[in-house]
Amino acid sequence: VIYSYYPFLSADTIHQLVFEDVQYLERLGCYRVPSRASLDEFVKAYFRYIHPHQPILDEGDFCRAYTSALPTQTRTLSIFVFQAMLFAACSVRTFQIDL
Repeated sequence: VIYSYYPFLSADTIHQLVFEDVQYLERLGCYRVPSRASLDEFVKAYFRYIHPHQPILDEGDFCRAYTSALPTQTRTLSIFVFQAMLFAACSVRTFQIDL
């Protein structure tokens, strides 16, 4: 799913890139994230196992933005920070993702 489908994600730096660079990153899938059901599992794993040891985000702010159906300018999360969260959650093998 393209990141812009989720109102809590943003890619502010995309406007500073040359069009060809954006196309290249898109071909590599850099602006894609899993579907909502899979994201829910990754986010649960992140906050259950990773966040207590490395709290880099305010969990309350994140949860409000994550569950909000409307985009909020002040409460968006960088797609790249979010992908880092997903990557960290991948190290916890407590769930099954159906592809």
